[in-house]
Parts: sequence; C-alpha cells; structure tokens
Amino acid sequence: MVASPAQIAFTAACTAHHLTPPLTNRVKAQLIDQLRADYPLQDLLAAAQIASSSYYDARHRQYRQDDPAFVDEIAFYHKHYPDMGYRRVTTELQRLGWDINHKRVLRIMQEHAWQCTLYQHPGRGYRFDSFEGHTGQIAPNRLHRRFKTDRPLQKIVTDISEFRWGHESIEERTFLAICLDLFNMEIVTWQLAPVVTVTLALSPVQELITYRPALPYRMTVHSDRGYQYQHARFVTYLKRHHVFQSMSRQGNCLDNAPVESCFAQLKVLTVNNHRYPDYATLKAALQHSIDYYNFRASKQALGKLAAVEYRQRWAIDHDFLQFAGFTPLTNAANRKSPVV
Repeated sequence: MVASPAQIAFTAACTAHHLTPPLTNRVKAQLIDQLRADYPLQDLLAAAQIASSSYYDARHRQYRQDDPAFVDEIAFYHKHYPDMGYRRVTTELQRLGWDINHKRVLRIMQEHAWQCTLYQHPGRGYRFDSFEGHTGQIAPNRLHRRFKTDRPLQKIVTDISEFRWGHESIEERTFLAICLDLFNMEIVTWQLAPVVTVTLALSPVQELITYRPALPYRMTVHSDRGYQYQHARFVTYLKRHHVFQSMSRQGNCLDNAPVESCFAQLKVLTVNNHRYPDYATLKAALQHSIDYYNFRASKQALGKLAAVEYRQRWAIDHDFLQFAGFTPLTNAANRKSPVV
C-alpha cells in the first residue's frame, strides 16, 4: 500500500522531533495542528491513527502542568543514564519519593524525545564462535533452560564474547569471559584476554570457586560447547571441586540465553554505541559497565532491585549473612592482569 502525502509528512514530523511510537493523543494533536494547513484533516487523522473525537478532545483538554522539578529529574536520568527506559526511570523516581506511575513518565519522555534508543543499534557485525566440534568431553545439558533458582551460586552460566576498539580489526580486539549467577543475574566474576584460551575460560570459574562462601548445596556451571569448556583441564577442575558441569545442545544459543542477554546489555553500554581509541579505554568502560550492571541496573524480575542489592536483601531475610558480604571482584583495583 502506497503511503499518502499526509502520512509521509506526519512520519517526517515525528522523525524531525525525534519521536518514536507509541505517541500520546496530545502529541498527535500537536503534530496534526502543525501540518493541518498543508494537508486534509482526515488524511492526517488516518496517518496519526487517531479518531476525530480524540483529536478534538486533545486540542481542547486542559492538561495538568507537570512539576518542573519532576521534569528536571527525568532529564537528569536521560542525560546520565541513556540506557534507562521509562520503566526503570519510574523505578528510580519512586525510590526518590515521587508519587508517579510509568504512564506519566512515558508521556513526558515522549514529549521531550527522551525515549531510550540505545537498543536500536544493529551491532558491529562481527561474531565470535569457539565451537570446533567434538574435541573433548561433552557434558549433559543439566539445566534444560530451567534458568530460575531460589538460592545464590547454585546455577552459574558462563561464556566468552568479543569486544573491539580502534578500527575494529582482528588485531584490535579483546575477549571477555564472565560467570553469571542465575539467582539474581549478577556477573560474579569476569576476565579479559587478547586471545581465547582454556585459561581465559577457567579463570573466572577459579576465582568464583576460590572466593565463594561455603555452600550447603552443589554448584552447576553451564556453558556452550566451545572447545575450551570441553578441555580436560576445565572438566577436571570442576570435578575436583565437586561442581556439576552442564552444556548447551549443539548450535542452540537459547540454552544459554541469560548470558547471551547479559553480553547484549554490556555491548549496548559499550561498543554498540561508543568508539574506543585503545584497549585501556575499552577496558575501563567494561569495568564501569559491569559495576553498573551489578550495582545500579534495576530489574523488574528482581522486584525492581539491582542484582547485588537483591542478593544482600535475600541474605538478610534468610539469615544467610555470608552472602550479604560476598562481593565479586569487579572493581578495577582488584582486577588481575589479562591472562593469555
């Protein structure tokens, strides 16, 4: 179906004002008023997908004026936390004592073109795959996509992803290995290296097992079928520490979906929307993003709490205080040198 001139003009007006759907009737009416002198009203109403009664109601309604201080708070989060959508902004404002709901925050963000657009980036176009066939021992899929657990450090998922800086050549890249706790989606340990080795894959697991509190249950570590996870050194280390090993089915990334989602979030915060001139700058950005992901980024599934805060509250409520003080080594001062 060919778009009408009014529809083309309405879409262009939305783009010019950096507006993305869904739009409120108030915003639609304002755009229609701007274009009404050049296009038939009925065509504009069809382009905006708004009834004539709703349009006239929006034009003549006396809208309540928003508190400037409230609008300034939203502007602050849009400027300093551009990854936050209206739901997370609403959560942060409610923590500050504002008695508001998400619909009001969404309307204001739409009117000022403050909606989050970081997730619209298509990505950098490079992919890393460490699968080289059956090179070692294949562990059974113990998780079977049962990603929920009611206790910390029971189910750990791990993986490696690629990040690039500079001109994004193969000489300008580093690899990030993480261990993610499915209890609260917290990156408990991580490591960077210029190449993918068994040492890189094993280092976060070793760090986690070394610093974890005493557990009354066994831990399961789940990964894909990358050659480093099949290696005898990796398999033997888990067995020696009585840790179950689990692997995804071949070619099925959904079996390890939580860690893939975590990497996607980290790339939104870093390489998908920013360029880094050198490794040191990229490393600092990754350190900051991981700390932000753990300590600041609230999640609806965790009762609108950040990962570390959720774990600490759970530990206090269940009288499991060794978890309240357990802190992953994510700060720059605690990081080891990259391993090879």
